Amino acid sequence: MRPDASTILIAAAVAIPNLLRAKNSANEAAAVGSMRSIVTAQTAYSSAYPARGFARDLASLGADPNTPGVYTPKHAGLLDMSLAKPECKVGTWCEKAGYRFTFAQACPKLLCQEFVAVASPAANGSKNFCATSEGVVRFRMGVPLTQPIGPRECKTWQPFDTE
Repeated sequence: MRPDASTILIAAAVAIPNLLRAKNSANEAAAVGSMRSIVTAQTAYSSAYPARGFARDLASLGADPNTPGVYTPKHAGLLDMSLAKPECKVGTWCEKAGYRFTFAQACPKLLCQEFVAVASPAANGSKNFCATSEGVVRFRMGVPLTQPIGPRECKTWQPFDTE
């Protein structure tokens, strides 16, 4: 017995929203994992390069594709290239697993004493994430961000736990 068109449409109407929710949940989990990796990389960077403090951008936490195995403050090799691409410089958003990542401008001089990492949904999703040099990943529900936020605003967001 073949299902008729209305049965297929009803099944699709039930299945598609569930698939989208599952995809959004997976993207959120990946974003939180990436935020935790950024915090860890920033801690390692500030220990390795105390005269610099924290990295100013994601590219500084990644490896230099032209000289693999050579680590400097410009390319510390602390994050994988899926997140810390060379083009992920100050003022740019870099995408991974359905989220866009960037750093806010929290470093007015060469010595960066604080950082703010931000993750916002690239398309679907309503949960934005941030983390500062205090190491706490935080979130806020709402529309995707178009501009990074500062440390003061990030610290007002709800701390993320495994809910």
